Amino acid sequence: MAEEQLGASSPSDEVSRAELLLAIARVKGSYLSAKDIDQLTELLPAGSNLGTIWNRIPSLDSRYQLQGNLLIGKHMTARTDPFIDSDRQRARAERYIEHAREFSFLAGKRWIRVLSVSGSTSYKATSENDDIDIFCVTKKDSLWIFLTKALLLARVFRLARPSSPRFCFSCMLDEEYAKKLFASPNDALFARDALTVQVLQGPLYYKGLLQRGQWLSDYFPKLYWQRKAQHVATMEETEITRQSPARKVLNNFLFFTVGNYLRLKSKLLNRKLRKTGRLDSLFTIISGSDHCIFESQGYRELRRMYREVRPYSAKRQPFENGRPASTQ
Repeated sequence: MAEEQLGASSPSDEVSRAELLLAIARVKGSYLSAKDIDQLTELLPAGSNLGTIWNRIPSLDSRYQLQGNLLIGKHMTARTDPFIDSDRQRARAERYIEHAREFSFLAGKRWIRVLSVSGSTSYKATSENDDIDIFCVTKKDSLWIFLTKALLLARVFRLARPSSPRFCFSCMLDEEYAKKLFASPNDALFARDALTVQVLQGPLYYKGLLQRGQWLSDYFPKLYWQRKAQHVATMEETEITRQSPARKVLNNFLFFTVGNYLRLKSKLLNRKLRKTGRLDSLFTIISGSDHCIFESQGYRELRRMYREVRPYSAKRQPFENGRPASTQ
């Protein structure tokens, strides 16, 4: 059967989509599994699996092979490419998530709407030098209060457990900012990140954010609906945060003081990264009283590659640098 006969809609486009995602994964030092291909594309006909149709897709069969559950280069093996050891990466990711659970317990629930693990750990493709990336949504006017607490707790955690990985609070959002962010159409990278995070606190609240972000299904419809089905309603407090002038003043004060400290520390770290030639790790801080986002040069390059992944529905205008577009 020709490639054009596979899949329910635009099969040749789905093959191109799979090839693009495979190429992006390889550039970032990882691989996609058969499950990833099923979740991220419409390549597989209903009731089939990748193994049964693989030899009917010449453009993929000539360049990739199924090794275990992974799609890897035709001539690559675990000996020639250490990234193929997905079992070790997955086991490391599970250990990192357990560390994050311990941290989440120490952090408590005050000021928090959602606390989750993101980045390579959420993708279960964790390398030895990776940090534990944290994505967090806080209550209104509480972001910098919690972030200050989290930074101190992370230092204590590392002192108590010297062998544990570092925590990177890569995306911290106030609840109002988060609602606008999820409601505003963005790009495929944001969509995949949002649908991959491992939620440790606030699953019901996160389900609400996914409901606001129905545009996420434009890029990855299977993954979106699977993720929504995972979140079971619980007796979880989701009332609107009461306004507190004192809390707002404290939050703004910490934004100025702790924020300036982070920006100074970032400049010094970036200088060190430049000297050691680690240009891919250079990063900027996008911050305000209601958000703090660390964005590396490598992540910006990843976003550029993901812009080639087109939504299934009508084209939407993504927004830049993690800033939400205005909504009607």
